Amino acid sequence: MSDNTLVLINLSRAVFIIANIWLDYLFLTSKRPLWFQIIAIAGTWVTIYLLRGLLSPIITDVFWLNYILNLLYLVPFVLIFKETLHAKVFIFFMVFSLSQCNFIILLYLEVLVFKNVIGGLLLSGMLLELSCVPLIKKYLRVHVRNILDVIEQQNPIFTVFPILSFLMLAFYRIQTNYSLGTFILLVLNVLLIGFSYYLIALSIYQTKRHQQLEITSRTDSLTGLYNRLHMEHCIQEEYEQYQRIGAEYIDNCRY
Repeated sequence: MSDNTLVLINLSRAVFIIANIWLDYLFLTSKRPLWFQIIAIAGTWVTIYLLRGLLSPIITDVFWLNYILNLLYLVPFVLIFKETLHAKVFIFFMVFSLSQCNFIILLYLEVLVFKNVIGGLLLSGMLLELSCVPLIKKYLRVHVRNILDVIEQQNPIFTVFPILSFLMLAFYRIQTNYSLGTFILLVLNVLLIGFSYYLIALSIYQTKRHQQLEITSRTDSLTGLYNRLHMEHCIQEEYEQYQRIGAEYIDNCRY
């Protein structure tokens, strides 16, 4: 690679990290003082920089090497944010995977269009992603927080999905032949990942909306007390329970 290409790639890498950190702070809440956060993130960056120098003779693919080393940023985020471990892992791999989607697609485009890695398209794409963070905050933050609420209510199964997305992207990253067919499969899989996140967020939103409507229909809007509909529902539930267990239900009520 030429010196100009290396400069552009390093700038792209810096913008990539900044965008990822910014997005993580959008969705999570810090619990540590600012000085601790700066030291934790800066220390991780220095560690990655040193490891990159040690491992570069062994792993010659600079993009694959950084793909692996960037996982170390999970350590300071686990220490910095106050959400549950499942929520922090979900956000880390979700943000990391989606950013990597952008990065890998741009990398394929550079090779397919320019027959080599130039770096300019990578940097432009990373800057575009960084500029979209305010829009993500405005339109997507609420939906992601809804997913985190579900995860923190003892539903860690959602954490598996972004990890699987990361592993899938790793498969495309290790490909040495940047063919058009592989690129098309990559784009289709990225669209599938995005649509899956959309379905998860929509399902959770609809569930919360239904719960809110259920509460509203059973309470008085002025006093907040339960209304007649709620009482009838409770009576119906008690009657159905009596029908199921009969005399045992009456004996339990006596005590």
